[in-house]
Amino acid sequence: YLQSQNILPQFILASSSDNGNHFTYNSVYSSLNSAQNDSAKVSYKLIQNPTNNNHLVFIFPGNNYGDIDVFFTESLNSGLEWSTPIRLNDDLQGNGKMQDMLWADFDNDGDIVVSWRDRRNAEGIGYNKASEFFATYRSKDSLDFDSNFKLSDSLVSYNNILNSSGNDFMGMEIENDTISAAWGNTRDGSLDIWFSRINVKNGTLNSINLISSESKDISVSPNPANSIFTFESSNNEMIDEILVLDLTGKIIHRQNCKSNKLEIDFYQIPAGIYLTKVQINKKSYTNKIVKY
Repeated sequence: YLQSQNILPQFILASSSDNGNHFTYNSVYSSLNSAQNDSAKVSYKLIQNPTNNNHLVFIFPGNNYGDIDVFFTESLNSGLEWSTPIRLNDDLQGNGKMQDMLWADFDNDGDIVVSWRDRRNAEGIGYNKASEFFATYRSKDSLDFDSNFKLSDSLVSYNNILNSSGNDFMGMEIENDTISAAWGNTRDGSLDIWFSRINVKNGTLNSINLISSESKDISVSPNPANSIFTFESSNNEMIDEILVLDLTGKIIHRQNCKSNKLEIDFYQIPAGIYLTKVQINKKSYTNKIVKY
């Protein structure tokens, strides 16, 4: 926000053609209607069309109609000029339903998909309501986006864990007309990561899988412990592998296992807080352990 340039807050694109020695600056969007909410994940995304270096797209949240919506603007001349922003979520305008956690990606041939966390089917308004994940698609041969469609498979109730730092997650890519999307939700009372693949040409949901879970399917006891921890699957499934990671994500211990219960002595590991990933049938269950 620089009043001498524009009396409105604005997004500015800085571009360089000489490896960053010099920059040119162009305004992308100016408005008083920026997304303002302490809890919402108001992400912004700038992407470039792989088939046309001059084609840029900017996805951003805005409250032009009284609640946070998903907006789209594009430039065909490397950011010198931008189109009038359009609203992408096609639920009722001004209904108080909040959209956040925006993501976008170009296919290798110029198709584009935009996705977000959506609360249109929840009761009530605001951040702390049930949510799903939606997306919209525009073919390289079209000027308009198709109707919104779901990436996730269910409406998931809000959980207070989403107020903690780092506990909202989404990623989405499109390649050869197939979307691969991952997101976090709390359908079982803990934070889980889900993955789906969807063909945008025919709307076919190819798969949806739980890929990481903090659920109670794995018990660790005692916890905290001085040295020996016992890992056990609650449904008697065979544990394939146990990884222990420090809080930077570095693997400090790896243990193969072909049993539903395993005891590990961590006497060589310094006291502290660690994360464990237990692999069962290609699924990963995450727990926190404390060694004193």
